[in-house]
Amino acid sequence: MGELLGLDPATRLGWALSPPFREVERIRVGSWQAPTGAPTHEKCAALAGHLADLCRSTPIIYAAIEVPMSSPPRMRKIAKQTPLGIEVEEVAAGSLHAQNVLWSIHGAVVAILASFGIPFRTVSVPTWRAEVLGNGRMKNDEAKRLCKERLEARSVHVPNLDAAEAGGLLFFAQRHYRRWQAEDEALRRSAAA
Repeated sequence: MGELLGLDPATRLGWALSPPFREVERIRVGSWQAPTGAPTHEKCAALAGHLADLCRSTPIIYAAIEVPMSSPPRMRKIAKQTPLGIEVEEVAAGSLHAQNVLWSIHGAVVAILASFGIPFRTVSVPTWRAEVLGNGRMKNDEAKRLCKERLEARSVHVPNLDAAEAGGLLFFAQRHYRRWQAEDEALRRSAAA
């Protein structure tokens, strides 16, 4: 029987696998670390290689992949003491370079799954968190902690918080796998008619 896959693409790419039926509690989670300080294309190649190895060794039948945020980096205000008094400056809380790295890794993940013919669904952070955790607007640390707690309640060893979020995406994949099967079957029937 094939497995479902949850992927949290980042420089530490979290993954989670399980059979398609929730009552079977054989969930496995882990993560792969991209080479630190390497150029973006080397990070993508390293993570894509790990994913390709997984796809060769495991019959994956459906995947849920988190989509990186696409909004401009948030701004925060910093107060600085200057000779003329206190000045407030707005600076970016994140960077466009970091977003570009995440989107590049996401593209590599999608390309690998497509090359193996694995059907997948991309899902935004607020969407899967709202469905799986009950709140799409929670902070990252809180969401990771909650995913870890839910996995550990099922006796799943969680090596790090990136693997925990992949577990949350796996729960999303479990919920949507049957829906995808029904939609795929309907498309086949309409194409045959």
